Amino acid sequence: MRNNGRNSLQEAEVAEFLCGVELQEYRQRPVHRATLESKGYVNTYDWTQNASALDGSTVTLDDLSSIGQHERDAVTGADVVVVLLPGGKGTHVELGIAIAQGRRIILHSPAEVIDNPGTTSTFYHLPELEKCNGTLDDLIALILGREVSITAD
Repeated sequence: MRNNGRNSLQEAEVAEFLCGVELQEYRQRPVHRATLESKGYVNTYDWTQNASALDGSTVTLDDLSSIGQHERDAVTGADVVVVLLPGGKGTHVELGIAIAQGRRIILHSPAEVIDNPGTTSTFYHLPELEKCNGTLDDLIALILGREVSITAD
C-alpha cells in the first residue's frame, strides 16, 4: 500500500522502502534496515543479494538485465526511496526513476556531499527531495518522522 505522500508510517498500513547505495559504501555504513522493518516498513528489494556477482568477474549481461529489472521494480514499488551518498551510477538511475514516479525521496550524506558544489548534482536540489546531512540515526528519525532509539546492528 502506498502512503499517499504522508511522512508517518502511522498514517499508512505498510510503507515500502528501497535504499540505494554503492556496495563499498554499504560495507562501510551498514543500513539500519532492521530498525525500519521493526517499525513496519518493508524493503522492496535486497540488492545486496547481487553483491557477490557484481564483485566478481562472473557477472553476465543477462545477470545485469535481471538485476536492472528487479531494481526498477523495487523503486516503482517503494513508497520511500532512500539514497545514501555518495552513490554510483545505479544509485543515480534509481534516483531518476523515483523522481519521475513522484516517490518520497530522502538523500543522506554524512559528509555533506549534497551541498558541496564540487560533489553535488542539480537533481539533489529539487524541492520535492528531502535532505539529511548527519548520522544514520538522524536519517532513521527523518524517515519515521519522529525521534527514535537506534540499536547497533
